[in-house]
Amino acid sequence: MFLIRMFKKSFVFKGLLKNVNEKLWKYIVYFIILMLIANFPQTLEVIRYEGTRLDFVVEDFETSTPTNWVMPSKIEIKGGKLVNNGDLNRYIYEHQGITYIINNTEKIDVNDYKNHIIFSEESIMFIDAEGNFLEEFGYRGFTDIFRFIELNLASGEYKVEIYNDFARSIESSFSRPIVLYTIIRNNLTQIFVNIIYIIILALLVQLFRFRFQNFLSFIEGIKFVILSLGLPAVLTLIIGIFSPAFTPVVFQLSSGMTIMLVMLVFSKRTFS
Repeated sequence: MFLIRMFKKSFVFKGLLKNVNEKLWKYIVYFIILMLIANFPQTLEVIRYEGTRLDFVVEDFETSTPTNWVMPSKIEIKGGKLVNNGDLNRYIYEHQGITYIINNTEKIDVNDYKNHIIFSEESIMFIDAEGNFLEEFGYRGFTDIFRFIELNLASGEYKVEIYNDFARSIESSFSRPIVLYTIIRNNLTQIFVNIIYIIILALLVQLFRFRFQNFLSFIEGIKFVILSLGLPAVLTLIIGIFSPAFTPVVFQLSSGMTIMLVMLVFSKRTFS
């Protein structure tokens, strides 16, 4: 497979300047794989901490606890479902600009329910101010049986604590799509940033053209730069496991040094 072959060639520094004969699309695929490898520590962090989270739900309840909510006494969340125990009423509450609907049985048009969090039998849905929505099935954030009546019975600090747990459970219910969105966003961002970085490095490599008559074209320079990223990607992965925040710095520093050292040491032998 060409990816394995290119990965092996990435570590043979004296041959990097010669191995630019593959088709460009192969280098592009190889570059994307290397970016995923280099960004893996940050991806792991996203999974570990459940993405960027919604945060404002928890923040709203930490800022103030609802004092006038009378929650349904029969309704509970257990086994990944909202169980109404025969209560067919629809309960609507408002807190910090967000409307909460419990025991919804109606079809939802997101344009009519902006800034809503809606509890239905099978799913929980968040709709933002622009009509964008997340819907998750299974109430994953509610790991134990949650009885809404407990919010009525609690008082003092315990009431604050149980409302905060309620908010955290809501956010955790959306962890799966948020994690996926954050991973995709982070990786696309890193790929875009490093495309620009590769173009800059390829332009810098072209400065060596003044020393040699027979030198790499700009496209060949891009291929050379991409092929040189094997070791930096592996170093970034290893160091990033221990310190994910430094992965972009490690990758760009190590890749720049690798390319410049290869040019300084092997360019004369290759093009003279």
